[in-house]
Amino acid sequence: MLKNFFISILFLSVGTVAFAQQGSSEDLRRQQAEIQKEINELKETLKATQKNKKASLGELAMVQKKLRLREQAIDNISDQINLIQGTINQSRGEINKLRMELDTLKVQYEKSVVYAYKNRSNYDFLNFIFSAASFNDAVKRVEYLKTYRNYRQQQAENIRNTQTSLHQRLPVWKKPKK
Repeated sequence: MLKNFFISILFLSVGTVAFAQQGSSEDLRRQQAEIQKEINELKETLKATQKNKKASLGELAMVQKKLRLREQAIDNISDQINLIQGTINQSRGEINKLRMELDTLKVQYEKSVVYAYKNRSNYDFLNFIFSAASFNDAVKRVEYLKTYRNYRQQQAENIRNTQTSLHQRLPVWKKPKK
């Protein structure tokens, strides 16, 4: 009987171990399936990450190109500003030159008007002509007086032209009111 008891315990133990091994085998299979499932998920995530990486690298390249183009646009605008500034400086120089020329012309004209005023009488005019040593000298003096009168008229015309040029070169806010 004891023998039967041991044999039945032995069978029971072997059955339990076999049953336990069957349970742990199924557990192992389930675990293997879960691990394989996680591996597959990781592969898919890796593929998606690589696609995203390529897309991200593409986006990065586009952003860098856009940045370079904006820098070029800024450089272009800077060059335009420098060109405009150069034009403004040139215009200022021309305006100053025209003002100085106008001042010089006014002074010269003033001197010629003062001289003409001092020598304005017909007697002085005739005296100048008749004091000539010869007829040819008198003709030359008449020509001189005509030339001098034309010179004064030309000076007045130069002053008007210079004032017109200066008025055209001045910015709107600096033009004198009429």
